[in-house]
Order: sequence, then C-alpha cells, then structure tokens
Amino acid sequence: MDFENPDRMYLLFDALLNTRPGSIILPIYRNYIRNLDLAGDERVLELGSGSGIATRHLAGVLRKRGGRVLCVDSSKTMTDIARKRMRKHPNVEIRTGDIRALDIEDGAYDAAFVHFTLHDIDEAIRLETVKALFRTLRPGGKLFLREPTVKFGAMPVEAMRDVLTLGGFIEESHRLVSAPLLGPMYEAVYLKPAA
Repeated sequence: MDFENPDRMYLLFDALLNTRPGSIILPIYRNYIRNLDLAGDERVLELGSGSGIATRHLAGVLRKRGGRVLCVDSSKTMTDIARKRMRKHPNVEIRTGDIRALDIEDGAYDAAFVHFTLHDIDEAIRLETVKALFRTLRPGGKLFLREPTVKFGAMPVEAMRDVLTLGGFIEESHRLVSAPLLGPMYEAVYLKPAA
C-alpha cells in the first residue's frame, strides 16, 4: 500500500469509516480504545495515525481529563486528511515525518498507541523505529498495540514480539482476537521498564 498515493478504493473506504453508515464499523475502534487502561490525563503518542480514524476516539477519551494525543505519520496525504478531521479536537497535534527524525522529547509520553502500523514499517527500519518510539515514553510507560495476524500484509506474532523486545519493551499482556472486516488480530500491552 502506498500511503502517500492511496488508491481510490482505500480513500473511499476511509471516507466511509468517517460517516454515519460507517459508524457500524467504528465500534471496532471505539470499543477497543475505550477499554484501554487510560485514565484520560495522559500524553499519548500515536504512531502511524493515518487519517485519524482511531485518533478521534483517543482524543475523546483523553479530553475528559486534559490528556493529549500527538499523531505521527510519515504520509503527508494521510496527515492532511487527519488535520481536517481533527480540527475540532484541540487536544490533538499532528506531525508529518519519520519518528526517528522528528524532534520529540525523550520520556515525554505516558503511552504509545500503534494500530495496524507495525507490519507496514519496512523491515529494514522497523527496529530503529521501535527504538525511537521507546525513547519517547517515560519509564513505566505503556505501548498499546493492535496488529493484524493474517490480512493486510501481516507479520507473525513472534516477529512482532521479537522486534518489540529488541527495542526495549516488555510484554505485559496479549490476546488474539478477531473482528469483522479486520480479521484475526494480536492485541498487546507492552511496558517500558521503570528502571
């Protein structure tokens, strides 16, 4: 998938997810995010935020207690769409670029959110990307991960675990689930060690 030049079918599907009829699908995102261990006052970094489909749900959970979301995506096309969608969410900041090169303060975030992104990161830079994400989290910070295990160019669960562990994370919990349209998924919570 070329996220800088997405095809019309992808853009149509993306637009559908952000309409009332698309709300049939949105509970897949909304319910997952509502069930994350977030108090609402956290600073969350969303890696691979795309057009903001999940971001608006994160923003809603965090808005209640003053939390904020920093969205990072390498696609200008996707971040341009997200900026339009998120303009009513003052607790969202969107940056375009590679997390490895962006000026993001080390240890500034309480949590990271990665949804259907890890498998799309080129294998040659995947570990360095995970290490850059790790640096942004405070000690004890959490990484909430949800990745496909079959469709969408998925990577094996063990490969995900390996790269995250090599990047410094410790798996706290995981489960294998399935959802309509998205198929089988690996949902996990990883921790940045406290010391």
